[in-house]
Amino acid sequence: MFDEAIRNGNVILRPADSNNNSTPTANYSNQEALLNGTWIITNRVPLADAADLFNQCSLATIWGFKKIATDFNNWYLEPEPNQTDSPHDSEELLKSKATIAELNGQISDLKAILASAKEEEPAFINRVTLQFINDSRREKIDSAKEEARLKAEENAEQQAEQVRKLLNY
Repeated sequence: MFDEAIRNGNVILRPADSNNNSTPTANYSNQEALLNGTWIITNRVPLADAADLFNQCSLATIWGFKKIATDFNNWYLEPEPNQTDSPHDSEELLKSKATIAELNGQISDLKAILASAKEEEPAFINRVTLQFINDSRREKIDSAKEEARLKAEENAEQQAEQVRKLLNY
């Protein structure tokens, strides 16, 4: 089926670029990606199988084919798969999972500290809250006073100017 699609021009297959040492990939134009993505979707080819068919392309490239085809045709695209076959991708995935686990641990610690502070020091938390409210009110009052002072100065200058004009008239 894939060979027939290549012969009919329904699929464009590029040789992998060997300049890149880590994982050879092919470069496809948007039009080629649209053709390939449309073929993958209409023939219901799984991502892993499509990656094998397209000269061991990365799953990201195959997903890009599907994304371009769905955007162009206004089709619904199923959620991106979480599993990858690439060792490089799985290594990054493990690192990110470890980072997420570490951050979740820190969040749990902070929640525990906050809970114990609420139980042990409710008066302290109330004082901090009241202090914040009072500071906020003071700030509003101070800014209102400053605005009133500036307005009064402006009015005084306007009145003085009017008096000068009357005296010179």
